[in-house]
Amino acid sequence: KGKSDRHYGDMYLGDIKTSAKFVGVVCRDHEFVDGDRVRIFVNGKVAEHNILLTGAYKGVNLELEKGFNRLDFEALNQGSTGPNTAQVDVYDDKGQLIYSNKWLLSTGSKASLIIVKEEE
Repeated sequence: KGKSDRHYGDMYLGDIKTSAKFVGVVCRDHEFVDGDRVRIFVNGKVAEHNILLTGAYKGVNLELEKGFNRLDFEALNQGSTGPNTAQVDVYDDKGQLIYSNKWLLSTGSKASLIIVKEEE
């Protein structure tokens, strides 16, 4: 298949609302497992420096601030076949799936998700 010359820029994944104290964010390579890596930011701060995406889900629990929380997933590379491909799922503090999406990103591009934490 080879590397793609097509550029995949930043992507807006949408927004969700929850009253959960924290969320579990997991991601995996949803296409050919080829060494894609991502960095996760929460409100501009690094939450996970370097996740190697495999066929299995990997992730982190993230504490939410009241109001808007911005999650950015930065493509650190494009693996051996480009682009950086991933599926991301978000679970609330009760283990319920509240969001799922996929991305195609070029190196350095970000996929952004807004989580609004509402009052309980």
